[in-house]
Amino acid sequence: MLISGFVLAALLRSALLPQESAGAAVGPQLLVERKGPHDQARLGTTVAFLADLDRDERPDFLVGVPGARGVGRRTGEVWLVSGRSGETFYRQPGAGPFDEFGFSLAVLGDLDGDGVPDFAAGSPGAGRGSSRFGRVSIRSGRTGIEIAGVEGTSPREAFGRALCALGDLDGDGAPDWCASAPGWRDPDGAERGILRVYSAAGRRVLLELPGPASGTGYGTALAAAGDCDRDGLPDLAVGLPEAGPAGSVWILAGADGRTIRTLEGGSPGGRFGAALAPADDLNDDGVPDLAIGAPAAADGAGRVEVRSGADGSLLFAWDGAAGEEAGSALAAAGDVDGDGRPDLAVGCPGAAGGAGAFRLLSGTGSAVLGELPGRQAGDRFGAAVAAAGGGSGRLLTLAGAPGAAPRGPNSGDAFLHLW
Repeated sequence: MLISGFVLAALLRSALLPQESAGAAVGPQLLVERKGPHDQARLGTTVAFLADLDRDERPDFLVGVPGARGVGRRTGEVWLVSGRSGETFYRQPGAGPFDEFGFSLAVLGDLDGDGVPDFAAGSPGAGRGSSRFGRVSIRSGRTGIEIAGVEGTSPREAFGRALCALGDLDGDGAPDWCASAPGWRDPDGAERGILRVYSAAGRRVLLELPGPASGTGYGTALAAAGDCDRDGLPDLAVGLPEAGPAGSVWILAGADGRTIRTLEGGSPGGRFGAALAPADDLNDDGVPDLAIGAPAAADGAGRVEVRSGADGSLLFAWDGAAGEEAGSALAAAGDVDGDGRPDLAVGCPGAAGGAGAFRLLSGTGSAVLGELPGRQAGDRFGAAVAAAGGGSGRLLTLAGAPGAAPRGPNSGDAFLHLW
């Protein structure tokens, strides 16, 4: 079964029960902390909930460690960690030096039929010498062993820089997915970037979608966008944070890749589209909406906008404080405050001199429901975020701090909290 972002948001909305009163602040409890293995490992660059593999009634989670040393520098690893004990179930390494395996992650659904969701992990630096095409590895969620792998097609295209799960586009009953290669060059040498949409385990390319021009950052972020054009197929949101004066987001049709609409940022240099996340259906029109981060808006304060999936109109916006880089990471967080609207997890890794912060934002944008600070300057806490139901009406959140230094500079840290 596919666990795409907008479906996860809907599940969270139904799983989380109201708190004591609508709008009430919630307090977190630290359950698990996982520290990076050595300096420059950058554990917590990416985080994702997978499933409750050990049946202890708490979901287990994936952590990307793209700087981990394996067969050489920055080989990278992906860890599966128990959501209850913090035990590491497995640590799967990349294939070679500078692969940066685990730079991106996406939970895809159960491809191998063992009852456990599987996942994709990106290695944007994979290859040898100048032929670093990048690679995406499809892994068993149960064991971490590779099911299939897909390589980029041209040198230094950074294939696998971003990933997202989609629905079943080709009607074969298996989940499809998308990967970006922002360094891809066209025959004239222009670095336009490209997206590739794959069927199931990557055995067939369904769509290839080149970017518009050099220097747009096409494919920096990806997200499932729901069925925006109401043709019965899931669509795709892609971030172009360097496009134009402020950045933009394209909504592309899952059927053929045509552009359904373009959303433009409003703050010059704001990097609108640097982060994306499905936001459930906030305005009850039957179409999932989209959260968009612009972490450089207002000279680095950052801004989060939620746009209508039906027409792209602005539903609400929330601005960070000076230097916070609010909206660097985003995730749907269920209805935490019990007001009938799904809420949003927001990463602010620039807060407090780069210590970072994690915030739970109400689905109306009117209140911060809860927050967590980073520990020390430079930790970049909130550079990656995720959320899942914690049972008994509670919320689980993950936050990565890849700049933290528990075992040397940039060894990284990841935190699981119960709200």
